[in-house]
Amino acid sequence: MGGASECESGLNRVRLPGSDQCFGCGGCVGVCPRAAIVLQYDSFGFLMPVVDEAQCIECGACAQVCPVLNPPKSERVDQTYPFASWSRSPRLRWISSSGGAALSFSGYFRSKGYSVAGAVFDEGFRSVKHIFADDTEDMFETVGSKYVQSNASLVLKRMSAGLGEYPKDSNEHFAFFGTPCQVAAARNLMERRGAELEDSECFFVDFFCHGVPSYLAWWGFLDEVVLPKIGQMQFLDFRNKAQGWSNYTFSAYGTQGTYACTFLDTIFGQLFLCDLCLRRSCYTCPFRARSAADLRVGDFWGREFDNDNMGVSLLSPITQKGLDAIESNHNLVLWSVPIRLLYESQPLMLKPELPEPQSREAVMNELRQGSSVKSIYDRHLAKDHSRRLRRKRMRGAVPPSVKKLAKQVFGL
Repeated sequence: MGGASECESGLNRVRLPGSDQCFGCGGCVGVCPRAAIVLQYDSFGFLMPVVDEAQCIECGACAQVCPVLNPPKSERVDQTYPFASWSRSPRLRWISSSGGAALSFSGYFRSKGYSVAGAVFDEGFRSVKHIFADDTEDMFETVGSKYVQSNASLVLKRMSAGLGEYPKDSNEHFAFFGTPCQVAAARNLMERRGAELEDSECFFVDFFCHGVPSYLAWWGFLDEVVLPKIGQMQFLDFRNKAQGWSNYTFSAYGTQGTYACTFLDTIFGQLFLCDLCLRRSCYTCPFRARSAADLRVGDFWGREFDNDNMGVSLLSPITQKGLDAIESNHNLVLWSVPIRLLYESQPLMLKPELPEPQSREAVMNELRQGSSVKSIYDRHLAKDHSRRLRRKRMRGAVPPSVKKLAKQVFGL
């Protein structure tokens, strides 16, 4: 792992970031005029660009849009006051991962004639891809968290305006929802197209991102734990709120039954949230506290909304366009909150780098070699997970009145 990958088609070879640096954002695929680049899974289960050197014409477009080689203009996420927010529709709020803000903005931009791009499950829930939500049904497919990386390359190809199979429509406006690295690539691509990014031609929304896990961990969890219990998958919800928003449940429904478990207590949830199977570039992501988007959205975690079972969104306007969109969206309840609550809600904002666990390399090698996720969990996670569960049960046994008194006396 490491180094740079090359388009080895001539003397002026085009160099793309190596696996340690690449985000798998798909920008290089979307912009290539000869369809010479595709995203494929590498041996560790991460999307990586693969170049057909016979098709490459060495135009350099891929390097121009790559957010690693050509970082776009970005701003601090904490430069303006954030908002706590939720949809005025209880139904829309309930089906969303947090307060329904992302879904509300999708509808807001569709109503204004934008082509709205978001992530949906694909291949029987084994992968995720970006689509343009051409109708209401498509828009609802984009709802909810999907804790594996989306392949955004086809959407970015259409946004590249006339390259490849998509004709240029100079009147088309785009609203792109994605991870911070995908938005960075989309912004670079639109700038290369010559879009006026300060006006209404496009709008970018990114998310508070923990990182993207290996597909090997996801496929192993599905094949070993979920599918044997439910048969053929029919529906999946990473963030079911049946046990509350802050105690969200992974729920899968199939032809032979259902599987439900608190997400943190699943093997996949443990591997993901303990940072044992993240993409290498996620540990040093430059977009953790900076954004190339107009607006960043996510969960508003923290004591203010601990008892809220419906979910609350955190909105951070990055540009004036972002702030204008927030204030113009009358389908949302908005509370302006101090910056300190942004840090309490999303503490990774204060970490320039995410520490890479000591056992990460061992876990990734075991996944690559085909070890079962159950055996990986037993070797690397079971003991610490049991300890955390015991602490969680002990906290749950403390009466609310005692917790309240402790907060008043000790400031806990």
